[in-house]
Amino acid sequence: MAVSSYNYLTNKITINFYMEFLLLSAGYCIYDINNVIRINLKNKKELIFHHILLILCILCTIYENNENIFHLLGVNIFSEISTTFLNVSIYLYETNRYNNIFFKVNAFLLVVTYLFFRVLSGFYCILFLIKLRTKYLIPQIIMTSMNINWLSKLILKYKSLKIKV
Repeated sequence: MAVSSYNYLTNKITINFYMEFLLLSAGYCIYDINNVIRINLKNKKELIFHHILLILCILCTIYENNENIFHLLGVNIFSEISTTFLNVSIYLYETNRYNNIFFKVNAFLLVVTYLFFRVLSGFYCILFLIKLRTKYLIPQIIMTSMNINWLSKLILKYKSLKIKV
């Protein structure tokens, strides 16, 4: 979904084509909610809330058809670029493969992409929404706050690991 958002934000695809990707993204959120419940992750309530909020914002954005909000949704969904690094880090950690340079580089890339594409872009969206005076401000503040919380947990987790490379 990050690729489709990038293509939308750089005007390589039309808003109508992007709407189709957004509907696929909402479907993926439903699929991911199922996985979170099935796997029984310890922070499942937060993750389910995060996905439900995203689904609602996608559906409201499509319904309202406001180009400014489409832009902000594109910025928010582009943040999923960090998810690859997150999933690789989780896999390496859970399989006890974190004492190597690959894990260290991946963890660094995760923190950097998370900071720029989830936290800092979240602040950009908040400022944009304040200017627009729209109802999407509260969900954006919630989502950005959740990303700040998760980033701090990631950093603390990496600091607690005694990685020998």
